[in-house]
Amino acid sequence: MLKQRNYKMKYDSSTITSILSLITSISVAIFSFIQSRANNKQIVKNKKELEMFQLNIHEQKTIVEINEKHRKIKMDSIMLFITEIQKLKDNLKIIINSSNQKLDSETAKKMIEKISSNFFNLYEQNCGFLDKEENQYIHKMKNMTYEIKEIIESNLEEKEYVILSDDQKNILRDKSAILTDYQNMIRDLKDRQLRV
Repeated sequence: MLKQRNYKMKYDSSTITSILSLITSISVAIFSFIQSRANNKQIVKNKKELEMFQLNIHEQKTIVEINEKHRKIKMDSIMLFITEIQKLKDNLKIIINSSNQKLDSETAKKMIEKISSNFFNLYEQNCGFLDKEENQYIHKMKNMTYEIKEIIESNLEEKEYVILSDDQKNILRDKSAILTDYQNMIRDLKDRQLRV
């Protein structure tokens, strides 16, 4: 009987050992499963963060490209405004210095009308690209262009050739000088932005 009892104890010990091994194996499996799920969640989270980072970089690159295009359009527009004002000033000089029936009135009016019209169209097409300060100066230049056009047309009405009094010439010279001031202010604003 004693032998049988030992055998039962052995059996009980091995059963217990087996059960403990089984519990340990199950615990390890559960822990591994949980760890695997946590790792998978972290991998998914990391992958999403990487995708968001890449998307953010792409968006920022696109924003930089758009800003650079906007800046180029703006700089080109400013140069066009400066060029048109210079044409106006050059034509004003021709009109002011015209004497002895060298320039007919219709040609003079058409010269100024064309530049005035070009300037107005440039302003309409490009004012949205300008900063507030640039827009103010260029708007003043546009208005000045219109004023000069009106002065030329009214002073040359019913005249075959350009004949201006000294007072009329001085008014036009003053307007030209004001345009030069605006031109220089716009040029300074453009140069400041190029340095940025």
